[in-house]
Amino acid sequence: MSKEFQVEAEPVIRIDDNVAEGISRAAREQNANLVVMGWSETTGLRARLFENIIDSVFWASHCPVAVTRLLDEPINLDQILVPVKNLAPSAVRMVRFAQLFADTHQASRRFLHICDRRTPSQQIAEFESALSNTILLFM
Repeated sequence: MSKEFQVEAEPVIRIDDNVAEGISRAAREQNANLVVMGWSETTGLRARLFENIIDSVFWASHCPVAVTRLLDEPINLDQILVPVKNLAPSAVRMVRFAQLFADTHQASRRFLHICDRRTPSQQIAEFESALSNTILLFM
């Protein structure tokens, strides 16, 4: 799948006494900037077990953890929503990835600015302008 998106991926095997901590340790050892975990809509013991693993990875991880459940193949995605809180380097990389992904698959993208409801309108306008400039920079 990584070749299809022209992304370099390397499988890692880890033997550990705790699944969630093993994921976190492997992420640290590999200097990961993001942990992506899948989530399926299962019920019963299996769902409770994996939910606990996801919760534990959230708490143990040194970097952001993204949990996703794809309802369709990535190639069939035609709309992408990207929440952006600030323009830290990690957020800019996320914006860039969304743009590359959307361009590759002829998908539309929408960027959602997340802020506190008490944020002054001037500050919001400045952020939106900076975000627009960042988006235009990569087009």
